[in-house]
Order: sequence, then structure tokens, then C-alpha cells
Amino acid sequence: MQGHTQLPEISNKARPAALDTDLTQETVMSIGRRAEEKKKNRNKLAAAALRKEREERMQKHLWKETDAGSGPYVLSDEEKEQASAMLNLRMKEVITDPLARSWFKLFNWIDNDGSGKIDYHEMEEMIRKDLKVSLGKMPEHQLQALWRTLDEDRSGLISIGEFGNFMRLGAHVLGAREPWKVRRQKAKTAEGAAVRSDLRMLLSNRRLENAQQENERRERALEQHAWLWGLSEPASEKPSWRSPRARNF
Repeated sequence: MQGHTQLPEISNKARPAALDTDLTQETVMSIGRRAEEKKKNRNKLAAAALRKEREERMQKHLWKETDAGSGPYVLSDEEKEQASAMLNLRMKEVITDPLARSWFKLFNWIDNDGSGKIDYHEMEEMIRKDLKVSLGKMPEHQLQALWRTLDEDRSGLISIGEFGNFMRLGAHVLGAREPWKVRRQKAKTAEGAAVRSDLRMLLSNRRLENAQQENERRERALEQHAWLWGLSEPASEKPSWRSPRARNF
């Protein structure tokens, strides 16, 4: 038709070349990402294998028997409570903010992989670096004995539950407040005791008043009975008040 400019048609031969270029770039980028992911995975596997080997060597060293043939040294119940109290005190001194101070947050801070478990090296880092417990306060043999005490199953790892049970043994040194449920229950108990005390006092006063009224009724009844039988004179009544100016009739 006249008056209309016909647009040039795109050659069908040009389309595959552009598409091939885009696909080639995407393929190259995809190959690069896959190679990077493979490298990361290899590094993770190598780090995990190295860590496992280190943990196994440390575990054998920690549970090695003494030359005398006796078993490895573990803490007694008293020593375990003393160690817990010391670590709680150090946590109070190092972490001054009460809202940030808790064994749970401390454990999660040192748990690098977020597995909910820590190995000996992580516990050692927590005690030595984070809580700043010197060798004078806790020698190396005592630290190893603490680990053996907590790692009862010899798994080479301490769970957050095991660590929490240990830290609660010495939590009394913090002067920690009771849980809110316990405080609420105690408040309700005290309120109920106060209400019951008020009720007992009210009932006691009511009984006393009733007893006084009953005694007064008995006394009036006895007086009335004695007067009717002529045993006593009726009580003289006071004359009613009369004005001096009133006439006498």
C-alpha cells in the first residue's frame, strides 16, 4: 500500500547467532559457578575431616590412662559445683550487661557451626579467652578433668543441655531471680493468704459481735423474768425532761 514504509525483515540466519552468544555466556557463567561451588564443598569436606581428626586425637589424649593404670581424673560433685560457681562469677564479671549475661548466649556464641554441640577446643576457647580464666584459677589438668566430667558418653562433644545442667549448679552466686512463673505463683499464694487472713478476722469480729448481742438479750430476758416473778424491782426510769416554765396541772 502507498503511504506506508515497509519495515525490514530480520534475517532468520541472524537469530541463531545471537541466541548462541547468550547461551554460551550463560553456559560459561554456569560452569564457573559450579566450579566455585565444588571448590567450596571440597574446602568444607577438608575442614570437616581435619576437625574430626583433631577431635579424635584430642579425645584419645583426654581419656588416656595414667602410668599407674588408674582411670582418667574427673571432678567430684563438690569440685564440679565449685567450677560451675567460678565460671558463673567470671561470666558476671566479664559480661556486665545483665540482659546479655546467660550461659545459653555464651554457648551459642562459641558454637561456631550452630550444631548445638561444642568440642574441647571450643570449650577451652570459651573459658580461656571469653571468660578470661587463667591457668592459676583453673590449671590445664583441671580443665581437662572438667571436660571428661561433662563428656560422660565420651562422644567428644558436649551438648547445650549438658553444659546448661553444669552451669546451673553454680548459678546461685549470681543472685539470679526466680522464673516469672514461680514469682507469679508466689504472689498469688501470698495474695490468697492475705485474703484468707482478712476473712478469718472478719468472721472472728462477727462472732464476737453476735456473742455480745446474745449476752445482752439474755441479760434483758433474765431481768424481765425476775421482774415478772417479783424477784426484783423494775429498773427505775429517768423522768423525761421538762421545761421549768411549763405549767403543772
